Amino acid sequence: MPQSFRYAWRWLLGASAAAMLIASISPAANAQTPDTGIITLCIGRTGKIIGENIHCSNKNIQLTWNIPGPQGPEGPQGNTGPAGAPGAPGATGAQGLVGPVGPTGPMGAMGLTGPEGVQGVTGPAGPTGNLGHPGPTGPTGAVGPTGPSGVPSFPPGAPGASDNVEILSGGTLGGTIGNQAAIQLDENSGNLGVPTFPLYMGPGNGASGQGIFSIPPAPVAAPQTSVQVPMPGGTAFNMTVTIAPGDSGPLGAQYTFILCNEADCDIMTNPFCNVANDAFPGTDTTACSTSTFVGSPAAEDYLPGDTLSIQAYKSEASITTNVVDVRWSLDFAIAPASAF
Repeated sequence: MPQSFRYAWRWLLGASAAAMLIASISPAANAQTPDTGIITLCIGRTGKIIGENIHCSNKNIQLTWNIPGPQGPEGPQGNTGPAGAPGAPGATGAQGLVGPVGPTGPMGAMGLTGPEGVQGVTGPAGPTGNLGHPGPTGPTGAVGPTGPSGVPSFPPGAPGASDNVEILSGGTLGGTIGNQAAIQLDENSGNLGVPTFPLYMGPGNGASGQGIFSIPPAPVAAPQTSVQVPMPGGTAFNMTVTIAPGDSGPLGAQYTFILCNEADCDIMTNPFCNVANDAFPGTDTTACSTSTFVGSPAAEDYLPGDTLSIQAYKSEASITTNVVDVRWSLDFAIAPASAF
């Protein structure tokens, strides 16, 4: 406030001039003013502005203002400026992650039928099937005509004459069962004319091969004792043997068959015959008989309880023989004392 009313008009005049000066201060000038929020002017007694933001002596008048005003309202949105020029292309971004698998599309239409392929090669033959079940019994055939009268089988004085004669038979059970049970005649059954692992057969299809297996099973019995059968007193003769499916083997192959009494299978004393492929024409045989074989005894006598069996083995050296199945039969004349 002025010290004397005498100088009041000068003070007011200085204040007005100061206000005009403040209004004319440019924003640049304001930016140079220290950020104190206050502006001071020093005015002389004569109303002359001495300076801004300077020390003002007591003989002069100091005016002070707060220059920042309150925040004015936001002005209206300016007009959109023109579009700027396109910027330079940016660098290629990194490879993105693989996206998830999409859903399965709908099934396409049925394609045309392709041409027929060429005929494939014939596959190998399959294994032999198991033995089938026996078929049903066929109807009884018509009675045949009566045959002519035969001649006596046993001439007077021959073995079996006037006795009860039975036919005994047996074998190795064929290729299917015999092969699966290792009961077949092969080259391991003998060597150098001597039985090594002979095949034994008994009446009623009892058979034991290679000295290991037997039918009926007898795991703890010897091969021969597992198949031999006790006989009533009598005489065995006319033993006939056949092999299948082929002959004994190449030239020189031979199998021998001996009729045994208990453990006695001596070829020197017991009936026997050979099936052999010899060098003589017409001797490639698949069957033999003790009745016609040269050198064979005619018959073998059995006491009641003696056991009967057939021994078979390879009887030629260094010749590979065929694997064969065996069938045999013989006549057994029961002595009158043992007949039923």
